[in-house]
Amino acid sequence: MTGFGKSSVSFSDKKINIQLKSLNSKRFDLYTRIPTEYREKEVQFQKLIGEYLERGKVDFSLNLESFSGETSTKINQEVVKSYISEMQGMISSGDELE
Repeated sequence: MTGFGKSSVSFSDKKINIQLKSLNSKRFDLYTRIPTEYREKEVQFQKLIGEYLERGKVDFSLNLESFSGETSTKINQEVVKSYISEMQGMISSGDELE
């Protein structure tokens, strides 16, 4: 019941790498490592893997490589400006930071 497998698929702007490792165990125990943008799919991954594996300690890893210069996280500039404005107001009024 010990095994290892990995696969990759490439798109125009990203590459997805999936890796599975399993070790002997009497029960099914799945550990997942996936990016935050796929967290809502975690239960679906668990169900799909569970359909094929009955037992074992399984390590599932999904990794994303982005080919574009963009990142998935965007800074909310208005919120940052608001924080800076509030801090400047606190400094000028002499309020202490806690």
